[in-house]
Amino acid sequence: MLSSRTRLIFGSIAIVVTGITCLSAAPAKANSKPPCTFGTWTLVHKATSSRSSADDWAKRSGVTGVKVTIGKHYASFSFEGSTREYATGLMNGEEYSWNAIYRGRLKIRVKIDGLSKGLISFSGKSASGNATFQSVSTSPERRTNPVRSLVDDLRKGQPESMTPSTGRFACSKKQLVIRENYNMLGNKFSNTLTMRRVP
Repeated sequence: MLSSRTRLIFGSIAIVVTGITCLSAAPAKANSKPPCTFGTWTLVHKATSSRSSADDWAKRSGVTGVKVTIGKHYASFSFEGSTREYATGLMNGEEYSWNAIYRGRLKIRVKIDGLSKGLISFSGKSASGNATFQSVSTSPERRTNPVRSLVDDLRKGQPESMTPSTGRFACSKKQLVIRENYNMLGNKFSNTLTMRRVP
């Protein structure tokens, strides 16, 4: 959110899944049970990190209180009332920190493969709504950046850790956890979103 490099640090990368079809297999019966992910959730914990060396790492947390409603084809995010996101890191031996506030609403196409666990992906190019964010650099110098459209950035293909391109999920009646762990361009990435079901 501060620069193209900083946004790349927390980018998502698609996971390609290859299926093998057995010619003698009987046709699968349709499963009428909906995925556990369907419903409304609130974000209670977010942990995002990356590392390429001792002199290049970053961590992000916060943004609790985001409401996420997941359906068959779309997910809706409401950032109203959510807390700030906080980031700290070290780049080329220099420490930095910033925070950001999200506001507005976002609608985005979602694809789910699995019932209580499996793969979940969000299509940034399908984003719509009025969701925005504004970041404030606090170190090494204080700077307030202009308000940006989260929807416009997603449509342009810019990554966003709140909407992973592809992640693995596990959910129960009360909790949904989405995780990404991968390597890209010499960096190790980890992103975990933990949500609680809204009654």
